[in-house]
Amino acid sequence: MKRLFEFTYNLGNKILDINRNNCFKKWSNIISLVILIVSALIVNENKTVFFILLFLCYIIWCLGCADKTLLSVYGFLTTGIAYWFLITLVIFVILLNMGFGEFVFFVISALLWWSYSLMANNKVANVANQILSTTFAVIVLFKDTLISLIPEYELSKELIYGYSCEKTIELIFNIAFTPILVINLIALLLCTLKGYWIEKYNNNKDISEPVSEESSDKQIEEEFYNI
Repeated sequence: MKRLFEFTYNLGNKILDINRNNCFKKWSNIISLVILIVSALIVNENKTVFFILLFLCYIIWCLGCADKTLLSVYGFLTTGIAYWFLITLVIFVILLNMGFGEFVFFVISALLWWSYSLMANNKVANVANQILSTTFAVIVLFKDTLISLIPEYELSKELIYGYSCEKTIELIFNIAFTPILVINLIALLLCTLKGYWIEKYNNNKDISEPVSEESSDKQIEEEFYNI
């Protein structure tokens, strides 16, 4: 685990270095525009290359807003989630065209989310995953409240494929939200372990903006209360 935390810490810093590079800021929009034009020209010729180019374009855009998505709770939960979903979807389509099954979408989304959480500032990722885990846990618990409000004779009615109304509701909630909750809880555990690694093995240093640690902590607290 130490090597994993060290790798993601260094990777997060490298991403922020690229984000702050003046040359990257100057040419990133032009490069991404060229990639989009090329991908649009070959979309009917080679779908796999098209999605690979689209993936590269998303990566450039992610690097361009890394200071927000890695160092801000609001950016993590908005722009960061949007790019995480888009990149996951593009990789899934590429692998699907290569013959992989649908289950790979869950695997990719989980691995990318854990990687994203570990690359971000640990306090930011911790707060963001706590918010998401709490939200999805409440949604899963809401299932029991919903079932208790439906009359018994309605719950026992058969809907599809031999499943009763009650079983169908449970199945929908479990398939839609339980996997996401599990991914978030594991991400939260990884952030907790990384926090221990930062404190014990990394001299309390985490990726941050080029400001004092006190100012960085204050900024995270302000973002949390403004969500």
